[in-house]
Amino acid sequence: MTINKGKTNEELVERYKARLEARKQEPKIIGPVIVPGEPGLVYAIGSEIYLLNQHGNDIKIAERDSTVNALCVDAGELYDAGDYGSVYETLDNLEVWNRDIPINALCSHKGNLYFAEGSTIGDMNPRPDWKPITEREGEVKALCSHDGKLLDVGDYDDICNTLEDRTERGLDYEAASILYSYNTNLYCVKYGELVVELDTPKRRTTRPGIIRSLCGYNGKLYDAGDYAGIHETFGSSSLDMNLERITAMCAVPSNIVHKILEEKAV
Repeated sequence: MTINKGKTNEELVERYKARLEARKQEPKIIGPVIVPGEPGLVYAIGSEIYLLNQHGNDIKIAERDSTVNALCVDAGELYDAGDYGSVYETLDNLEVWNRDIPINALCSHKGNLYFAEGSTIGDMNPRPDWKPITEREGEVKALCSHDGKLLDVGDYDDICNTLEDRTERGLDYEAASILYSYNTNLYCVKYGELVVELDTPKRRTTRPGIIRSLCGYNGKLYDAGDYAGIHETFGSSSLDMNLERITAMCAVPSNIVHKILEEKAV
């Protein structure tokens, strides 16, 4: 299948494998591990991706052709995906995967990067016999690494264990749009505007518009979406009330912040 920039998926796989081989010589960071220094928060508004800067103007990192739906840290790199149907190494603006259909979610789990597109879930582990991991009866909206398991939710009734292809727990509602693990608790967004803590103490809060993203940052859980600001989900603080219609957020370790400041700041 021919894809963007005239490359095939096989060529992208080879390039991705070369990047992985090069990283064997670098310090290994699996998932969003915070290294010494100040971590950061990256967010997307539509097609544009920024680093939040609470001491000045936010720093633009990249821009895509259409809406960014997901941001994720894996193996010390920041990735983005969205309606443009590709997965990019964000800071290098390097396309590493292409499916030609919108990608709804990314998730780092036990050293692999997973994605959801339509009703299908796959991984970016390059191999000649690559095929999707599983397919759901409805659209997959979110992936989440929690308690050693990869979980998924979407336009179906359950939280599913992705790799074991079974129901992890039932839900009393359909169309869960976000699943997020933070401080050992699991959070779910239902009906678009309601955040529910699924474990103890089972807190919940509502927003005046659709919630697009949850993010753990500097010891607090935040949410953002089709309303102004990045809000502390179960508190009264906010990070920036001037931002509107955020489509994705991701906490990033200090090495990524340093690289952004070094390469993108002017």
